[in-house]
Amino acid sequence: GETLPREREVRSIRLPREKGRMRFHKLQNVQIALDFLKHRQVKLVNIRNDDIADGNPKLTLGLIWTIILHFQISDIQV
Repeated sequence: GETLPREREVRSIRLPREKGRMRFHKLQNVQIALDFLKHRQVKLVNIRNDDIADGNPKLTLGLIWTIILHFQISDIQV
């Protein structure tokens, strides 16, 4: 049905990326990803780019779980 074309659409999106290995570049790349998720209406509560870039395990796992739930629920409602 509808799930496969939507999955391909999300996978085909290419986000701009900062090239480099410095902390600033990592923070920028994570912020781009977080902004994309906000645009897709994923609720990000108390998750900042530095939390993810610094490797905070609880917030990183929380972000992954939020993404999974968001897209599973949106698939069910379609």
